[in-house]
Amino acid sequence: MNLENYCLSPADLKDKISSLKAIVLVHMFGHPADMEPILATCDGIPVIEDCAQSLFGKYKGTYTGFLSGYSFFSFRSGKYISAGEGSALFLKDPSKIES
Repeated sequence: MNLENYCLSPADLKDKISSLKAIVLVHMFGHPADMEPILATCDGIPVIEDCAQSLFGKYKGTYTGFLSGYSFFSFRSGKYISAGEGSALFLKDPSKIES
């Protein structure tokens, strides 16, 4: 964990990337993760943004949820958008999802 933003540590990711097939990265408390080094380290490995705690959060001028190819927002009680249950999934290229 990066203690500056409570998100995934890019340095820690570098140590573990060889054993990963995808990353689910949480933007915590309105603080986006440091996406540039994370995306550079992943280099083709899917990065999925969990944006439930970062509604309207921005990283270098871009809203969270639009920084990678995949993102979701959950609406369970206790989240910024509390609708009881449910979520929204956003995909830049839906053809990459296997059935």
